[in-house]
Amino acid sequence: MPSMITAGFNSCGNSPSKLDAPKEIFEDEARTLCVANSQNHQLQWRANGAASGETVVGTGASGSSLSQLSISCYIVVDSIEYMYITDSENDRILRWTRNSTSGECIVASTGIEGGDVEYANINGIR
Repeated sequence: MPSMITAGFNSCGNSPSKLDAPKEIFEDEARTLCVANSQNHQLQWRANGAASGETVVGTGASGSSLSQLSISCYIVVDSIEYMYITDSENDRILRWTRNSTSGECIVASTGIEGGDVEYANINGIR
C-alpha cells in the first residue's frame, strides 16, 4: 500500500489541515480516517486523500462540558459508527455519534480518591 501524508505537513497547528499530537487513528471501509487530535482537543474525520479534516467531536478548546474534550487520546468506532473516546484529562470515556453536538459520558471518575469508581488519566480503550 502506498504511503500518503494526510495532515500535518511537518508542522503542528489548529487549522483543519494541521494536527497537534495526534494519538490514535481509526480507518473505516471507505478509508476515511478518524484522528484523535489530542492537543487540539478534538476528533477529525479525514476523507481518503483529503488534505484537511472535518471536526466531529470537540470545540478545539479544552473543557469539561459534554461538547468538549481535554486531551483526547484513544478512539474506537463500532459498526454503527458510535465513537468511544478517552477524554483523559477529564478522567472519562464519552460516546458520540458522528453528527451529534455533544457526547454521553459512559465511564467517569467520581473525583474522590479511593471512591467506588476511580479512573484517573484513562489511557486506552479496546
